[in-house]
Amino acid sequence: MNTTSDHEHDLYWRNKLLKRLQRLLEEQDLEVYRAQVVEFAAQLDVDIIDCAAALACLHRIGQGRGRRSDKAGGAAREIKMLRYRLEIGRRHQVSVEEIKALLVDESGVEESMIGPVDMRGNFTLITLPEGMPADIYQHLQTVQLKDQMLKIRRLHGNKNFTRKKPAQRVRRSAERHKRSRRPSG
Repeated sequence: MNTTSDHEHDLYWRNKLLKRLQRLLEEQDLEVYRAQVVEFAAQLDVDIIDCAAALACLHRIGQGRGRRSDKAGGAAREIKMLRYRLEIGRRHQVSVEEIKALLVDESGVEESMIGPVDMRGNFTLITLPEGMPADIYQHLQTVQLKDQMLKIRRLHGNKNFTRKKPAQRVRRSAERHKRSRRPSG
């Protein structure tokens, strides 16, 4: 077991959690959650700090949830993945690694849970696990990388990925060719 990488992983997790906590404290009304923590602590007959520590532990365990297979070596779990479009691409001089790192930092998704990334000139198609919270989705609308806003949007079904089949293209090309050869008159 490598204690240096374990320590680095712990520091990374703490920094990520601190960023998310800071954003929540600035942007959300937490009164309902305060009341819940007080209630949980009272019901469990524990100190509020211990209750908050247990909740943080649950959060960290939850970050590992949804992996493609159980740790016990059980059957692989299916994870529903959704396709998104980001309005940033090669033209904006960014790399796939930079986009992934930004998503990890800003949304809390684990890098191992980010699916295929298809970077094009002006945009990027990316696959992420289902269940992105609405506040994170809204936040990702305005996040910038190299002065370009992500403007993330979910692509629905296959209609966003349909392309004309080769036979359709050939048929349309032949029709255009016929029309252009007709005598005018």
